[in-house]
Amino acid sequence: MTSASRAHPDLDPRDLPALRDLARFGVMADDQLARRYSDPALAFARLPILKDAGIVDRWWVSLEGARVYSPTRLGRLIAAVPNLRPRTTFASHLAHDVALVDLADYLIGHQPGLCWLAEDEVRGFLDQIGPSPTRMHGDTRHRPDGLVVEDNRRIAIELEHSEKFGDRYMRISAWFVKEWRIDRVRWYIDRPRILQHLREVNAAHGFDHDMGIELQEFPPGVRIRERPGRYEP
Repeated sequence: MTSASRAHPDLDPRDLPALRDLARFGVMADDQLARRYSDPALAFARLPILKDAGIVDRWWVSLEGARVYSPTRLGRLIAAVPNLRPRTTFASHLAHDVALVDLADYLIGHQPGLCWLAEDEVRGFLDQIGPSPTRMHGDTRHRPDGLVVEDNRRIAIELEHSEKFGDRYMRISAWFVKEWRIDRVRWYIDRPRILQHLREVNAAHGFDHDMGIELQEFPPGVRIRERPGRYEP
């Protein structure tokens, strides 16, 4: 336990695995947090306490009935995850970010020994390997949705549900080709049109010859959860 966690009267040591992953991912649904507790029922009792203590925030939007949480500044301090570079989380991205947690849990559950780095951990991890490639003026800046380390290979993960327009996919793929610290890219896609679009972009520019690029469908249990409306019912 960190000094911050020891000093906080409302924290239970059983909260720490869930709180650390919440800090890593930036946003999680209540059922995902519950999977981090030995007794899932305990999670649903603890989350309101952590919210009242200012350790987590609850979003005003739900996803198919699931409540969604993010860590507060205090929560990140207690979690003490090293080399974390938190980004801003937007309400419009909640369903995508929650699906990423389901994807990470699926892959870790089906591939023992696999290491998943969340988006906020990727840059710090890569910087430990070596300096980033030199970028030219106008080059796209990009952060993968995640990174897995598997059999000594570093594989960038992209979860794609909303189609990008223009030359956005071309710029992203060009970024990956230049990023020497990443060995492969794996896209998880739930729409045939996006899959075909990516195939066309890779073929037209030869990206799949310069770098290993995998295009896969969402695995079982991973989906984009629907929002019932703008405000919490």
